[in-house]
Amino acid sequence: MAMKSFIAADMRTALRLVREEFGEDAVILSNKRVPQGIELVAATEMPPAAPPRSEPQQQPEMSAPQAESFAFDETPRERRAAPDSGWLQMQQEMRAMRELIAQQYTNFSWQQYRSQQPAQAAMWRRLQRLGLDAAVTRDLLDGAVQSEEANANEAWQGLMNKLSARVAVCDGDLIAQGGTFAFIGPTGAGKTTTIGKLAARYVLDNGNADIALVTMDSYRIGAHEQLRTLSRILNIPCKIVSAQRDLGAVLYELRHCKLILIDSAGLNTKAPEFRQQVEALDALGDRVRCIQVLAANCQHQAMRAAQRAYRTGNLAGCILTKIDEAGSLGESVSALIAGGLPLAYTTDGQAIPGDIAVGNGKALVGKAIALAKQNECNEDEIAQAFATQREKALSA
Repeated sequence: MAMKSFIAADMRTALRLVREEFGEDAVILSNKRVPQGIELVAATEMPPAAPPRSEPQQQPEMSAPQAESFAFDETPRERRAAPDSGWLQMQQEMRAMRELIAQQYTNFSWQQYRSQQPAQAAMWRRLQRLGLDAAVTRDLLDGAVQSEEANANEAWQGLMNKLSARVAVCDGDLIAQGGTFAFIGPTGAGKTTTIGKLAARYVLDNGNADIALVTMDSYRIGAHEQLRTLSRILNIPCKIVSAQRDLGAVLYELRHCKLILIDSAGLNTKAPEFRQQVEALDALGDRVRCIQVLAANCQHQAMRAAQRAYRTGNLAGCILTKIDEAGSLGESVSALIAGGLPLAYTTDGQAIPGDIAVGNGKALVGKAIALAKQNECNEDEIAQAFATQREKALSA
């Protein structure tokens, strides 16, 4: 085991010196404050050297029959070279110690920030309580001038206005002027229900003479029944895309319609049918505007994955559904900011044609604040998010 002491002005620099010397597998054995700053004692996890193999004693020359009676050692190699149990235990203890040191560094960074910039730290905690990404939180706080004398409510209101402005929204009611729109997104995101809301509202405002529904979901048994039922209630046509009649042909049949709403299939993104569906939408170019449908109640990673997967070359905006089922909206706000697509609509219930509103960044942030008041503040998670984001910022 190689062991060495590292002294630096702060913990971050000391850890960087350790990584440069010993790599990512280095183990921190101890840390303490010294006049120069921080002293870390680190080591590398190197297995003990194998004991030297003794030279076999020279045996007297044997005749052929004696040589044939020699029995070779058939013990499996892994059993002959089994690792020492004491060494394995020491490795486990060293890993646990490394995790403990990392946690201590995380807490140290957060506590130092709280003591040096209490106003900023208070805002960081409130922004994290919303559920925002640490990167979004850092960007909001960058350049924000605060002091102990500043009015906290005014500073908070300024941050919320800044956050609302970062949520891009469509210019008014997207479908009000008509057009051909395809709704894409994962299964269960609420595509069909959202189409029903928009279609019913359009019929109430404009009548049913120039609107039609189209479904591309011919893969699942009965998948189009909900849309066909809706078309019967509204007394509007509903067409099905199939192998015998592609999307281009269906749209040509409906060329007299002012508004066409297309329901796509929520297929597995790895399935060949999914790629065929995306290619069919891309092939139509500007004739179709696609709208990404995302559910606010899904996990943040799942939403970001859907944003990346369900994309076409003619995306016009996105819809955030199931807001009423979400425990937090900060994650959705962060995903919208990262995705860059303008928010067209939000939905917060199953009522048709109700429970849908034109996208509004300020209204969405207001709902996120209301939900945050019901959530507990996890100090360890806040400290971890701060330390991780600070490390990224310093290494950038």
